[in-house]
Amino acid sequence: MKDQKAVDQAANALTSAINSLKKVTPVITLKAPVIKKAKSSSKGKISITLKKKVVNAAGYEIRVSTKKNKSYKLSLTLQGASKLKGTAKKNIKSGKTYYVKARAYRMEAGKKKYGPYSAWRRVKVK
Repeated sequence: MKDQKAVDQAANALTSAINSLKKVTPVITLKAPVIKKAKSSSKGKISITLKKKVVNAAGYEIRVSTKKNKSYKLSLTLQGASKLKGTAKKNIKSGKTYYVKARAYRMEAGKKKYGPYSAWRRVKVK
């Protein structure tokens, strides 16, 4: 009787350990935002509008570069999932052509987790 009770307790402990390993937190992925409009409305500024909000996003980062495929620098952060418009002024000079792209982020344990980048858009700054 004692042996059977010990075997049952060990089996229950093992089953409990296996079940706790099976409980995996779901991975929340973000989709890439779509840039609806990017244009230069005044000297040294680029106005950016995103098409629609990304599910589970806490905000968006807008990056700019003078080259199509490298050295993008952070120019603007749109905080809040529903904020889809902004004006980038940082890292922008008048008279140059810039490539703009965006990505969504969410907060997880105090750190930003990023989604993929959008397609780039070319803008000639006034």
